[in-house]
Amino acid sequence: MKTKTFLTLLTLAATGLSFTSHAAIVLVEDTFGGTGDTNLAGTSPGTFDSAIADAGGTGTWAGHSWFKADGTVTAWGNFGRRVWLDLGDYINDAKGTSNGLFTLTVTMSQPTEAGFVSGGFFFAGGDQNITFANRGLASASHNNNNDGNDNYYMGPGTANSNDPGNLTDTVVTFTTELDLRGFDGISNFGSVTFSNSFNSNTFTSSYTADQSFDEVGLSVQIAGDNIGIHRAEVSQIQLAQIPEPSTYALVLLSVVLLTVVGIRCRRRTR
Repeated sequence: MKTKTFLTLLTLAATGLSFTSHAAIVLVEDTFGGTGDTNLAGTSPGTFDSAIADAGGTGTWAGHSWFKADGTVTAWGNFGRRVWLDLGDYINDAKGTSNGLFTLTVTMSQPTEAGFVSGGFFFAGGDQNITFANRGLASASHNNNNDGNDNYYMGPGTANSNDPGNLTDTVVTFTTELDLRGFDGISNFGSVTFSNSFNSNTFTSSYTADQSFDEVGLSVQIAGDNIGIHRAEVSQIQLAQIPEPSTYALVLLSVVLLTVVGIRCRRRTR
């Protein structure tokens, strides 16, 4: 009976490990449940992990009034604007560690006029009047006219961008995987893999210099002289961390051992 119970617990632990070895910890998530007459700036996302706050981050959106709390974006003129959440040193502190794997998913619609709406990482120091093209790092964009336009950007100072094809779906979810686990600051500065929900096109590229991943956010850029009202909508943004599998292994092993000890102690007292 003891052997059977122990084997059952080990089986449950192994099963749990297989499901959780690549489970994500959601650090930031916003599904934009506010109203269209409220600015997104000044509101807080539904999820903002306290560990980011401990690393100096701020769980309140900052940025331009073009972005509303219900996820709608209304832009005009030939300008670019953005909103962001400050992550402090949370991502940068994970460089070169086994926990340095992050995914950013953003679901957004095409702008109604020529231009781009984007979600990605930013480095600090800018204001609300700049976009992924100025301070963006690892940004994915949904374009009004996708044919021949790049949707994936590695950031200023890098030559790496990519066009995943004509994304004709009105609403597309973009996934940006940021891998900083092998970072050594000498020959490895991390890599990024982009993908989207419309097609199987993926794009992976590596940084050739150290980057500072200080913020996560959204931006809109109106193309050329397309002066007019441009509308888009972002329905979800989520930043998650993929923890080291061994972390789960240790937790599950501890649970198994404590359970076995508890069973034995109860039997001895009978």
